[in-house]
Amino acid sequence: MARLQAAQAENGRLRAAPLETGGGGGDSGSMDGLPERVTRLEVRLDGVEERLGRLEAKMDGLDTRLRGVEQTLSAVNGKLDVLTTQVVGKLPSWWQMPAVIAATVTLLGGLWVAAAKLGLR
Repeated sequence: MARLQAAQAENGRLRAAPLETGGGGGDSGSMDGLPERVTRLEVRLDGVEERLGRLEAKMDGLDTRLRGVEQTLSAVNGKLDVLTTQVVGKLPSWWQMPAVIAATVTLLGGLWVAAAKLGLR
């Protein structure tokens, strides 16, 4: 209850104090030298705009280079796809390797038998 009464008293005090209309008081609210400060800010802003312009030019160059890299990578990817297709097409099928091994064993066996009949052993 005491807090409520204190708040009401503070509210009444603030309501009772009218605003001063004289406009004096000696405090300019740190508005002294405003034109000079604005001029300095404008000069700095010009410098920032120049730097942003240079940065935009560099970014345009970077964008162009990245597009070139993208095209190169696309060409490499296409060549890799063609090469993969060619290599996979040249791989032996599942039955070719056993057939080659069997033919080699048969050939060597035949040569061994021929050498034995001719007495070359």
